[in-house]
Amino acid sequence: MRHFWLDPLLKTLTIWLAVGLIFKASPVIAGIYAAATYYNFWVHTNVRVGYGRWSWLLNSPQFHRMHHSALPEHFDCNYAALLPIYDLLGGSYRRPRPDEYPPTGLDTGEHPRSFVQAVIWPLRDRRAEPAASLEIRI
Repeated sequence: MRHFWLDPLLKTLTIWLAVGLIFKASPVIAGIYAAATYYNFWVHTNVRVGYGRWSWLLNSPQFHRMHHSALPEHFDCNYAALLPIYDLLGGSYRRPRPDEYPPTGLDTGEHPRSFVQAVIWPLRDRRAEPAASLEIRI
């Protein structure tokens, strides 16, 4: 997962609630928006799941991973949050090969090494820390 685990709860209690109240969203609309938002979390999971020849129809973790790839050959592709047909129409579609799972991001070598570190990862102070240090300062 490349998003903070508490993000959906925080958005539900702030943004979704405010927008729902301001625009008087029906429960059906709120449910559709919530489902699309949670699907975005699925797309950003660190799993090797793709939809093969159907990758143009619905975004998958493997398809979207190429958007976050650190490899130059993947730059400027697979922007879709939900429907890759727009990438296909816009010329930014790149179908992943079955075994393609590129490294992602701007790699500093820094990553959580335990469940506890993953939970508190967004709270770390990165200004004064070397890349290998995971000390948390609040």
